[in-house]
Amino acid sequence: MPVADWLLAAAAVAAIVWPLVDFNEFIYRADRATVLDLVLGAALIALVLEATRRTSGPVLTLTALGFLAYAWVGPFLDLVGLSIVAHRGYGLDRLVGTLYMTLEGVFGVPLDVASTYIILFTVFGAVLQHSGASRFLLEWSRAAFGRSQSGAAAGRR
Repeated sequence: MPVADWLLAAAAVAAIVWPLVDFNEFIYRADRATVLDLVLGAALIALVLEATRRTSGPVLTLTALGFLAYAWVGPFLDLVGLSIVAHRGYGLDRLVGTLYMTLEGVFGVPLDVASTYIILFTVFGAVLQHSGASRFLLEWSRAAFGRSQSGAAAGRR
């Protein structure tokens, strides 16, 4: 594993452990984040974007970056004639405070869905694979419907 990946992993651990270490104060200061909160929050947001790029490709990452840019440059849109979509804008402290320090961000719905549903499908898939049930289901479907040569080409003669 490259050294850069080890550094990214260490930054991820630091960004996730910090709210646990300072929990009693952390949960009450989303509107007045400290410098350490901002640094670790920005690092976590960047790490989530990098993980998204590595697992899903660039399109979803660019979409998320576009929404983050829209939140930041909102007031400037009025200057270029886009007043219908312009807004007052949000600074880095508010973006990081919301995405890192509240339940509307990373630790809210995305983490809830991942810990509740994605892990269930992962465990279910592992159980099917290691118990041999996936092989049984595949062989059963082949026996029931026949083995095709290659999808669409099998219908042509």
